Amino acid sequence: MCLCASIIFRTTDIAVDRYLLDGGPFFKFPKWFRKIMQMKFKGMVHNAQYGTEEEIIERFNSNKMVQWMIHGDITPYKWYIKDMSLAAPHMTDESICNESDACYTFDFPEMPDEEQKKIYFTWSDNEPAVKSKKKLLNHYLHAVYGSAGNLGHAGFMSREPDKYAELIAKLAEEKIK
Repeated sequence: MCLCASIIFRTTDIAVDRYLLDGGPFFKFPKWFRKIMQMKFKGMVHNAQYGTEEEIIERFNSNKMVQWMIHGDITPYKWYIKDMSLAAPHMTDESICNESDACYTFDFPEMPDEEQKKIYFTWSDNEPAVKSKKKLLNHYLHAVYGSAGNLGHAGFMSREPDKYAELIAKLAEEKIK
């Protein structure tokens, strides 16, 4: 998500009405820390590369990094894990490291005030990525910042999909500014 945001924020030939950035870890960390996170991401993806869907879900349920991110019951994330299990066998360690780095190399590109007003950032209050909010508040003063409560990483869309759909509809109708 962060790599996509960085590219979109720099592109001037794509018209965007609204940005919804949910649960993004907008960090810029040193290389040594990124290497640690690459190892954790590799372990997580490798857990999805083999076995039945039930076995993969059980491995995710006992994975400390996953629990650190979601804070609880993995049941609402089964759709996500199933999708990951389809993609994971095709992922190389290099591509996993690139995905991990995308979370930790955000460089806060400049953006005009009017474009910032189109951005809606949201996180769950108990997910690790919310710690990037303070720096975003300093860089994107005119963006809108929301909270998804204590639902864990990607918990809003996974645990309360109907409310999440309502949020998207409100953003599309520009009812949230």
